[in-house]
Amino acid sequence: MKSLKVLIVLIAFFSNAQEKNVLLAIDYYHATHFKSMPTEIKVNAFLTYNGIHSSYEMDYTGTSSQSDEEVDISEGQIMFKVKSDKNPILYKDFSSKEIYSIERIVLKPFEVKDSFEIFNWSLKDEYKTILGYKCQMAIMSFRGRDYVAYFTTDLPFSIGPWKFEGLPGVILEVYSLDNVFKIKANTIDVKNVVAEVPLRFNLKKAISWEEFQEKYTKKYYEMQSYTDESGGSTTIPKMKIERIVDE
Repeated sequence: MKSLKVLIVLIAFFSNAQEKNVLLAIDYYHATHFKSMPTEIKVNAFLTYNGIHSSYEMDYTGTSSQSDEEVDISEGQIMFKVKSDKNPILYKDFSSKEIYSIERIVLKPFEVKDSFEIFNWSLKDEYKTILGYKCQMAIMSFRGRDYVAYFTTDLPFSIGPWKFEGLPGVILEVYSLDNVFKIKANTIDVKNVVAEVPLRFNLKKAISWEEFQEKYTKKYYEMQSYTDESGGSTTIPKMKIERIVDE
């Protein structure tokens, strides 16, 4: 009964937020640290949400070490770096409940479409305070990693950073239990303004995650069986943040 009351209140708050054209802007600390990497790669990431669409931009181009490069972070022996004048961005459409991102097979980019329905959270009766907001714990397993998240219902939105969605509040912290991936809010700003979230994707060209996974897996096994004239070989990883090639 308590969870139902929370959901009803959240829906009412969310409806009012849309009517008032409220813009939510959150600055996150976004970090990855694969075992193959000597140090953690950390950047600021910016979530912008207007009740209809959201974008999550990872600011690799704003750091001195990656001044004009987009990094394809991998857990393999190599890391590909691709010249770009844009930061990596994830775009969400809350009417269709779809997530759009750029995923790469070696150096070739693909626009990939995912769904809000890919997460299966379990709520826990554990709490902590982040930036003055009371946050509840939630856990789940997702594409090869186990995650812990903390979300708050004190803000009248249901939204999260990166691909994360599906909790009845704003996700302010999330991390993988293997310490590879972690995100935590630095600042939160709510504004009563009318704002558009820029669309940098051609949604009609996007392929599904399953289609991307099939293409990636095919390339993975092609590279596994290839050797150059010197007898050397190279490969791409089965797993980045998400597992792509199934075991």
